[in-house]
Amino acid sequence: MSMGAAQYDDDDDDYDETSPGGQRDEGAEEEFVELDLEKTLTWTGNAVTVQAGGEFRMPLLVPYPSVLAIQFEVDGGYDLEFSLTFKDDHEAESNVLVEPVRVSDREGQLDIDTTGLCEIIWSNSHAWMTSKTLSYQLQLAPKLDTRWRKRTMAAVTAATDFR
Repeated sequence: MSMGAAQYDDDDDDYDETSPGGQRDEGAEEEFVELDLEKTLTWTGNAVTVQAGGEFRMPLLVPYPSVLAIQFEVDGGYDLEFSLTFKDDHEAESNVLVEPVRVSDREGQLDIDTTGLCEIIWSNSHAWMTSKTLSYQLQLAPKLDTRWRKRTMAAVTAATDFR
């Protein structure tokens, strides 16, 4: 998978992979993506216990190019190790989009331009005795195919201009 196929942007700007190779293109305009909000899927977990030395994995099948919004927090100000991988349907290996990082909360989004499997991992492997309580909300919103709409509008405009 090229790095442009899936991009994670969180509120801390630590994991902004905005173009192939992770370089931000200063001259490029930010493209507005239309989402199909009627087909948005939501997963919510409240008081999910992650045992000491254990982990909680959330695999998400991405059937269409989509935007995945991620929001979570660990109760009591404790931390978990958060990471995110993506396996493109057209590739043999999955890629780490967010390297493991210990955090108590996080909010961000993943821009996915292809289909595949996204896996979110919350690990408590660093704790020997303390379980952690996690609350999360994930929303997967398919992108609308605006190319078809633009072609249709161009054809209508051309037909109107021709009259």
